[in-house]
Amino acid sequence: MACWKANMVLAWLEVECHMPMYAQMCYENVKSGRVLLDLSDAELESGLGISNVMHRRKLRLAIEEYRDPSSVKYPYMSKIDHFWVARTWIRDLGLSQYGPAFESQMIDGRLLNVLTRKDMEKHLHISKKFHQTSILNGVDLLRLIAFDKQCLIDRRLSCDETDIDPVVWTNDKVMRWCRSIDLQEYADNLRDSGVHGAMMVINETFGPDEMANCLAIHPSKNIIRRHLTSEMTALITSARLE
Repeated sequence: MACWKANMVLAWLEVECHMPMYAQMCYENVKSGRVLLDLSDAELESGLGISNVMHRRKLRLAIEEYRDPSSVKYPYMSKIDHFWVARTWIRDLGLSQYGPAFESQMIDGRLLNVLTRKDMEKHLHISKKFHQTSILNGVDLLRLIAFDKQCLIDRRLSCDETDIDPVVWTNDKVMRWCRSIDLQEYADNLRDSGVHGAMMVINETFGPDEMANCLAIHPSKNIIRRHLTSEMTALITSARLE
């Protein structure tokens, strides 16, 4: 990046970072990659007009990755753009209602890796703790597969027709599993709930009782709840040992 000329900086901002709205001020004020590397956060705001906190953080993380590529723990992280996060990843968690917020805040792979509950409340307007946990568990899964998006896609395809590898299951797959164990009258209650495979497997505080509550199975339905406990325990016990 230090060797880049102004046109390369502009192309990188528009094509790789998907931030064309800042291209004009970048063209006017940033004449080389070296200048970009030396910009402070305050200068990102004044020089490029980036007043949005998350947009500044997104660009800062991208710049720092170029400054020291050897320090990057997850090389595939840069391949996850905010369009995929907002339109596919968040939907697969069962939280598509937050897609527009993730898209407007341009949450990409790098930002997901540093996302906090405070960020979600302040910048994405996600106040429900359960939904925050769902997102953080989704990020935990991305870390487990080193942010390799293709790996996630392939694993989900491999288990789409079978009840294996539950940690990668989407919200839709979890609903289909519920129907397959004769809980079809409750399955649709999981839509937009934030329940997905990584939450079931990674989050040990989420068990059959929590699942029953999300499915809206009344506490008095003891036989149905026992059935769910048996099926869910069989599904996730081995997955948690892997």
